[in-house]
Amino acid sequence: YQLHPFTNKPVLLVGASTDAQGSSRAQVDLRDVMISPGVNARVFQKEDFFMSFAQNLFDENGDITDPSTIKFLDKCLRDFECFAIANDEEVKMEEEALAKAEKEAAK
Repeated sequence: YQLHPFTNKPVLLVGASTDAQGSSRAQVDLRDVMISPGVNARVFQKEDFFMSFAQNLFDENGDITDPSTIKFLDKCLRDFECFAIANDEEVKMEEEALAKAEKEAAK
């Protein structure tokens, strides 16, 4: 109960499935877990990446073969990178403000 490795960490939910809905339902449940008290991850809200019928989208080397899937995954990752950078800056500002408030309270 002492460790909280996801607190304030940026998280992008991704998944793949052999079914039509991909991992969308599992990702909804995982989002709830990741943002729950005690976990407190900062889950990227813009869009999740879930792959339906994954068995048809990979070659024998495990590479994604579908150009539209590659394009969308690349977009998700670029958007998440911007989110993660902004998150890190926000967390740093929050930590600095908290440290300042604690210092003022200690006076």
